[in-house]
Amino acid sequence: MVEAAVLVLSAAVAAGIILALWHMRAAEGASRPPFAAGLAHGAVGIGGLVILALSLRGPPRGVAYGAGSFGWMATVVIFVALLFGLFLPIAAWRGRRVPVVTVSVHAGLAITGYVLLLAWSSFG
Repeated sequence: MVEAAVLVLSAAVAAGIILALWHMRAAEGASRPPFAAGLAHGAVGIGGLVILALSLRGPPRGVAYGAGSFGWMATVVIFVALLFGLFLPIAAWRGRRVPVVTVSVHAGLAITGYVLLLAWSSFG
């Protein structure tokens, strides 16, 4: 189950990188990413978070190495990243500019949670 969470969240991370690069390119006059692409990124991320939360009920991982809580920490950090990510479509839907700090915090938290997940999943 942990491997499925890693795969789904890897897809969300890849989509997030593509969306971030596309959004930065839009600042130079190119078209902005479609709203549906952002929603799909969020849906995949939520799916991965649900799978990760369900996988926490499995056998303990990484306890012998002092990394037994990495799964819980990854889940919490990714959930907080999700909360920051929810501000992005709300602002876009209202026609407002998305604050750069919100995008940066969302990305930073998501990357931190993803790295924690990768470390935790390596103790299989």
